[in-house]
Amino acid sequence: MTYWDKNPNVFKNIIAIASLLVVSHIVLVFYLLITSTTDDNLYTQLNDFNYTTKTIIGKNPDKENKLDTIKPGHVLIAINDSSLAPPNYEYNDYFDKISPNSTVTLRFLNLQQRTTLTLLIKKSDIPEQFTVFVPMSAWVNFVAEGGASDRAGLKQGDLIIRVNGKTFNDTFEADRLMRRMGSGNEIMYEVLRYEKKFDVKVVLSKIGISWYSLVSLITSILTIILGFWIGFNKPNLVAGRMISISIIFVGTLLFHLFVRVPIDQILLSEVGFFVTNFVLIFSTPLFFHTALYFPSEKPQIIKKQKPILVGYLMAAILFSLASILFFLHIKSYMPYLFMYGVTVILLYFIVLFILNRKHFKKEEKRKSLFIRIIIIAVSSFMIFDLIIQNFNLMNRDYVNTVIEFLPLVIFMIPVGIVYTIWRYRLLDFDFKFRRNIIFAFALTLVNVMFIVILAVIIFFITGIDIIVPEIVFTGTAIEVLGDNQIGSNSKRIEFFILLGASVIAFFGVYQLRLNTSIWLNKKFDRQTINYKSVYSQIFESIEPSSGIETIADTFMANLDRVIGFKRFGIIIYGTDQLIRFQNYGGFDGIELENFNKSLSRRFNFYLKEFNGVFSSDYLPDGIKEVYYKYEIENLVPIKTRDQFNGVILLGEKLSETGLTHDEIDLLKSIANQASVTINNSLLYEKLSQQERIRHELEFAREIQTASLPSKAPDLEGFDIFGVSIPALEVGGDFYDYLGSKDGKSQTFIIGDVSGKGTSAALYMSKIQGVIRTLNVFDLSPRNLMIYANTQLHKKIDKSFFVTALTAKLNTSDMTLKIVRAGHNPLLYFDSTTGKAEVIKPIGMGLGLTDSETFASNLEEYHRKITKGDVILLYTDGITDSRNHENDEYGDERLSDVLLANSHLSSLEIKDAIFDDISNYTNGTMQFDDMTLLIVKIL
Repeated sequence: MTYWDKNPNVFKNIIAIASLLVVSHIVLVFYLLITSTTDDNLYTQLNDFNYTTKTIIGKNPDKENKLDTIKPGHVLIAINDSSLAPPNYEYNDYFDKISPNSTVTLRFLNLQQRTTLTLLIKKSDIPEQFTVFVPMSAWVNFVAEGGASDRAGLKQGDLIIRVNGKTFNDTFEADRLMRRMGSGNEIMYEVLRYEKKFDVKVVLSKIGISWYSLVSLITSILTIILGFWIGFNKPNLVAGRMISISIIFVGTLLFHLFVRVPIDQILLSEVGFFVTNFVLIFSTPLFFHTALYFPSEKPQIIKKQKPILVGYLMAAILFSLASILFFLHIKSYMPYLFMYGVTVILLYFIVLFILNRKHFKKEEKRKSLFIRIIIIAVSSFMIFDLIIQNFNLMNRDYVNTVIEFLPLVIFMIPVGIVYTIWRYRLLDFDFKFRRNIIFAFALTLVNVMFIVILAVIIFFITGIDIIVPEIVFTGTAIEVLGDNQIGSNSKRIEFFILLGASVIAFFGVYQLRLNTSIWLNKKFDRQTINYKSVYSQIFESIEPSSGIETIADTFMANLDRVIGFKRFGIIIYGTDQLIRFQNYGGFDGIELENFNKSLSRRFNFYLKEFNGVFSSDYLPDGIKEVYYKYEIENLVPIKTRDQFNGVILLGEKLSETGLTHDEIDLLKSIANQASVTINNSLLYEKLSQQERIRHELEFAREIQTASLPSKAPDLEGFDIFGVSIPALEVGGDFYDYLGSKDGKSQTFIIGDVSGKGTSAALYMSKIQGVIRTLNVFDLSPRNLMIYANTQLHKKIDKSFFVTALTAKLNTSDMTLKIVRAGHNPLLYFDSTTGKAEVIKPIGMGLGLTDSETFASNLEEYHRKITKGDVILLYTDGITDSRNHENDEYGDERLSDVLLANSHLSSLEIKDAIFDDISNYTNGTMQFDDMTLLIVKIL
């Protein structure tokens, strides 16, 4: 037991303090953010670069070497693939070494479009001094429409060189210079645009609350509260503690990854930096560590502490390196460090997971599937974002728009954890939500999700720049003008193309939403059913010859399939108006069954007065309270005008909605037709009863004859004989010979099914089939009986039970194993002592109880056998035979007969036993089946 297991209150206090500190930090940062000043633009730092001031014309290799133009306002970033990034921004010495007739490859950065462009040009065609050196600037890459910078005339692609006449060392310092002025004040920017420098006066404003920041705030606080709640309620469970910390990590990331701390708040900014980096770096090992305990523990992996500690060590090293770079102000390498470092840690744990996947059971994988999908999606999205930011692989406007939804995607991680806990009742939580509430929430969530998807798709569609040539209709022809002659017709065609694409997107999303709604309705048992078709299907599948029980079960199964109820039942009355059959689904109806029987005809009399579906509220006092207890809400009498046959009992629907008019009409129709079907079945039953009785005995005799062995096995060194004499035409006794695959052993079994006659004979046949099937596995006598009990406990009627005696004889080592399942003892004549022994191992009858109880009360007896020994297996019909004084034959008399005739063959021993029984009973009627199985060792 760990320290935290012994001191759960310590963890409670720590998690409470940590949650309070994190939430306080988030609220403070958010408050400062919304009260800070802004110039409504975003900029990126550019250090020591060459800025073009003259027009350059050359061949563009990306456009099949067509001529292209570089106007003033670009950044020269490479000559002949030689980077001009600091500290190699001086290119004059390198440029002088190139001959005048050589072709030079120049690569530029377009500040306005944020794209790169390459030109091939002869050195002699390059204008002299076509660039100027700019040591430090803030590159404006976003201007909020209608914001302070936009109103002042600042444009995307401008370079801010000075703020209020002051230079700056980095964009952090530039931002601090701006924020110190306060909202409502003016700030002067010196701007370089193309080859011109000029001043721009910006009136600062306050930052408002963007929906993006608000979503980050709400989701982060909700997540942290959720993590605190789990940790506070389940501090005694390792899984509870790990999940609590993991969810708080997620909540912290939700805010600090997507909300930027005001730069003028140096202390908070640095705290936020370290908190974000710590949580981001340690999240991967923490999440994997949590997966070892949730949704269930993996002890085989938990024992291996080193691989997990290595992951935490890697995270600690990465965090230390990031901190060192931060204090040394080497910030340019930090994004790469994070991207590669976090990726390496993630790959390490992915490999670790793959190597240990055999320890993750199929059920565990199913439980954690939802969470794993979300984590993989979020991780992929974040790595994708890091790559985009650092390598500029695609248009950032679209990427930023998509990333704005990332907080909601990350928020799905704690949602997935809560769903898993609720779905599989984990961590000793027992959340209970009504299905109709869950359905309403799910449907609302689906509708909102598809509205957002449609909005995003339309946003992307409207952002596509389609070039459509101008088409002019004249009196005699249709003219198609060039790309540079775009007019009203082109704009109109472009509008209809975009409108058509939006309409297609709408119907595509609508169809997807429709399919999702159909799936939800099916999942929550709200699907629409063709009741007329169902009605005909139910009754077309029932024949008049079907028994009452079959008819009732068919009704209920189909009714539950069509409408779906949490609990239901049916009561069928016979012609004597007494309950003949009851069946219940969704709950244990034994007590209710006994209660209904105790009411006798009173309940029947009361139900006759109702027609159609009625509420259990209308039942008499003393009855309705019992039905309330079992949550029976409605009853449907099964009756015709002249005959009452029963009642259908219905609980709440699975969908947790009320019965519709169509469902009520269907129930009434089913009940009426059920009454007719039951009456027909009763009539058919009465007419066929005598015919059935006549065939029953004949059929049963054939079953019994066919099922018993026709002859004894030819086993060298053994004399074997078996016989069964039923008390009636058929009986419930059986015996069998079961050989092994290797031929080195032989199993002898004898049994007795409770009762006599046809039913006992049918069960006897079923039991023999089960035992013969199990014998192919070469089981020991004990295991043979245990597995047989497992099968019979499920299949045999509870009013029946079976006793059996099994003896397995091994011819190679001359041993005998005996198991007794509630049967008569085995009589064994020992030739060495000359005595008859009664062998009675502990055991109970087959089919009476579950396998665990049965196995714990089953003993296997072992002994050696020698030449001249006799093994006698018998049923109670032998020892229970009675004379005219009603005295039993008994085990002692049977033992004496065996002792006196042990020198004879097995057939002669059998004859001696039956002759003695005949003399003892002196003509009294045999009232039970008599079976003997004799094995003599030669």
